Amino acid sequence: MNFKFDDKDYDSDKLSDNGKLYLAKLQQCQAKQQQLNLDIADVNILHTHYANLLKAELPKEDKAKKESK
Repeated sequence: MNFKFDDKDYDSDKLSDNGKLYLAKLQQCQAKQQQLNLDIADVNILHTHYANLLKAELPKEDKAKKESK
């Protein structure tokens, strides 16, 4: 299998056993990082959504109280 590292193409079949292990670990890290980025995006969306829902539930100020101040 060919892969790119530091802007160069390599053949994983030519790697040592340790090299193959490190490549696999690096690929796992990249996949985990992509998943975490997606999770962060989801959390940000949910945060905004729930903040908006909370705003809608906050008590409204009485206009009369506001005007008398």
